[in-house]
Amino acid sequence: MKGLLRFFFTLRALVWALPLVLACILAACFLPQLFLWYIGEISRCGVFSSCRATALGLSWAPALLVSPLGLVVVVGAAIAFRVAAWALFEILGQLSSRHLARKMIQGLAGTRVTWFDTQGSGAVLSRFSHDFPGLKEMGVIRLGDSLNALFEVLCLSSLILFVDARPFFIVIPLLVTFLFLVAKLGGRLEGAKSRESLAMGSFLQKATDMFDGAWTFLVYGKADLLRVRLCRATESLVQANVELASLAARGRLLAEAVSSAYGFLFLVFVAWAMAQGKIEVGLAAVLLTTVFRLQPAFSWLFWAAANLRESEAAAQRVFELVDLPPEEAQERVSPVSSPQDSLQGLLKSPVALPREGDIVFAAYSASYRPDSPLVLHSVSLRFEGGRRTGLIGRTGAGKSSVFQALMRMLHVTQGDILLGGVSLFSVPPEHVRSVFCVVPQQPYLFAGTVREALDLPGVARENDLRAALAEVGLPLALDEPLREGGSNLSVGERQLLCLARALVSDKRILLLDEPTSSVDVETDARIQGLLASTFRGRTVLTIAHRKETWEGFDAIVELQAPEGAVILK
Repeated sequence: MKGLLRFFFTLRALVWALPLVLACILAACFLPQLFLWYIGEISRCGVFSSCRATALGLSWAPALLVSPLGLVVVVGAAIAFRVAAWALFEILGQLSSRHLARKMIQGLAGTRVTWFDTQGSGAVLSRFSHDFPGLKEMGVIRLGDSLNALFEVLCLSSLILFVDARPFFIVIPLLVTFLFLVAKLGGRLEGAKSRESLAMGSFLQKATDMFDGAWTFLVYGKADLLRVRLCRATESLVQANVELASLAARGRLLAEAVSSAYGFLFLVFVAWAMAQGKIEVGLAAVLLTTVFRLQPAFSWLFWAAANLRESEAAAQRVFELVDLPPEEAQERVSPVSSPQDSLQGLLKSPVALPREGDIVFAAYSASYRPDSPLVLHSVSLRFEGGRRTGLIGRTGAGKSSVFQALMRMLHVTQGDILLGGVSLFSVPPEHVRSVFCVVPQQPYLFAGTVREALDLPGVARENDLRAALAEVGLPLALDEPLREGGSNLSVGERQLLCLARALVSDKRILLLDEPTSSVDVETDARIQGLLASTFRGRTVLTIAHRKETWEGFDAIVELQAPEGAVILK
């Protein structure tokens, strides 16, 4: 139950208000018993008269004034405390869960991008669309149910204990049975919930494949295979749902059996006590009403406690995202050896990363993940500041890996990267990435307008934005809407838009990943002219495959994995 306990303590507002919530729950459990006693005493005293009575016939209890007005007060208080108990728990729990959602997003955004290589998109989507909503809603409800049911059982059992201790001992064997069944059923529910979450992740993954890869399946005549994959994933999800529902039905049956056994034994005791004259008829009525309320409360507690184990599986999967290690923790094989390489040392003596200068790879080696082969092996390179350099080489030679290394997205095994004589590892990753302007081969644009895509900070003048669009030959209006991902533009138009953004930006280092791969010859010539004129004086690193793309560059570097790099020009 560690995951659920941790989840509970993330509900900050609920934790702070917990004493008030528990007081409301306790009052809501106690007042119905007072109401029953009040009814009995009013019947004895008369509806329109008042009298003093000892609560529940207990000699040590204080004498109370019984009147119809008091009955109204008790009823109103019982309703108010019951509503307050539920409302406080539900509302505060739901509001507090937003903090956990932010933690999940922060954990996901702060970990290394290579983590996503080992995770299916369906598994990640399932945690946000299935596990977290289930934990936020059902987890909070089940915690509230468990507390309410526990207080209900304790309150009713205490009432019986104060009147006569003998029937209370009937609870002991039933309590042992209760704990055994909860542990057994709860473990099975937790396992079934985990299997359902995995099945949901697989289903979402196959559904994503259907949307993203339908074209490929259709071209190769494998549409039937696509349907079969989705049908199998659906079948697995349905089977997991049926297993969970089956366990839930058996759990309800067991809960009813345990609570009914207690109710039956208690009724036998009350009948015997009345026959022996040890319990008055009025008190017997209160006790019988209490036990009839105790039976469903016991069943409620059993079921709520078992369901908490189901929510435990969702909590574990949610906190896996929260606990993802940050980028810096996974960046190097061995711990950093100097204060400059650690964030703690950085905070003591911050280092400013220059906006331009020579970029130097010093015996740099790195891989995508700690357990994967090296993609860059002892690379020693110098890219001179203010010059245009082309990166060429066969597929897999490490061209894109060089860009990822500059972004600090690789797992470093040795060496260093310097910009203007300052190590990239002396500042946080987000500071490093703010220095570069990137034009990727497959650009992704956020939903919004062309203006927002060109000028993310919102500080550029409108004339400069229009001039940048004209320079790259894009006939787009600044207020023209863009869909998520830029899906209403072609890949080539998205590349040109990113290049226009580089024109607007004042960043001095550009990383271009085959910026003309999806444009026509005329546009290609226009872009090459821009690189030679408008971007003159900036440091430009370009991954190029076509010879005409890099003919006018100041330097050409050919990467030859695993040997390293050869400067051709």
